[in-house]
Amino acid sequence: MLVTRGPTITLEDLPDQLQHTARDGGAGPSAVAPSQVPAGSLEEIERASILKALDTTRWNKQAAAALLGLRRPTLYSKMRKHGIPQRRA
Repeated sequence: MLVTRGPTITLEDLPDQLQHTARDGGAGPSAVAPSQVPAGSLEEIERASILKALDTTRWNKQAAAALLGLRRPTLYSKMRKHGIPQRRA
């Protein structure tokens, strides 16, 4: 989940890890284009985001939680909520 003070999500609203990734990748404007927002319900987007973070960090939960801007216990709770196993399947 992202929280922003304005109507547009900017690069500065993202967790530090994502900011660095975007900057290193030669990102253009700092606003997120509507075409870059994944389709689906909020629940589907949250589940997909968690799985992507876990894959990116090779299922290192501490690193995945940091990437998502969460505390590790919150990540575990969300994994249970979405039926995501604790270990890579």
